[in-house]
Amino acid sequence: MTTTTTFEQLRQAVRERRPILLLGKPGMGKTMIARRLNNLMPPETPQERSHRLRIYCLAELWCPWFDQQPPVGRPFRAPHHTVSALGLCGEGRGGRRDISESSLATGGVLFLDEADEFRQSTLELAIHAPATFALVLTSSHEAWARACTRSSQLRNWTATALVVDLDRLSRDEVAELCAQIEANHDEV
Repeated sequence: MTTTTTFEQLRQAVRERRPILLLGKPGMGKTMIARRLNNLMPPETPQERSHRLRIYCLAELWCPWFDQQPPVGRPFRAPHHTVSALGLCGEGRGGRRDISESSLATGGVLFLDEADEFRQSTLELAIHAPATFALVLTSSHEAWARACTRSSQLRNWTATALVVDLDRLSRDEVAELCAQIEANHDEV
């Protein structure tokens, strides 16, 4: 797989909000790629920006009446693997919605690094969340295979996700891919 093919697949997956699974050994650049994926999204529309700022205001991350600059660009959220299902997806008792990581990622990227370390129930909830963001998971091959043996939902999700095997690329090719994604920001 060439970096150009991988780049095109990532760009299409991000724009379609199709889930992405980045597989590879530690240090292969999974997080570097994930942090740049917002560059593959089109610029926010005024309606998307207004919606995101309302969510941030409700979460008390930004308030227009204080002299704060509003956050710029699409969100990138990377919760820790110890996050609860409520913290990740916001489904509270009696159907009450809380401001969750998935809400804060609306229009951007929700990044679950080392996804196999998340609680199985939390991860299964995340993969069934409405696609209002690009869901990006990373893992090593072995750890993801173990997680999939424990959950048919994860196995089925993997079949629908774009799976990028970074172990098939050299470190130079991963760096080239990151540069392509960075450069795309100006082209969108």
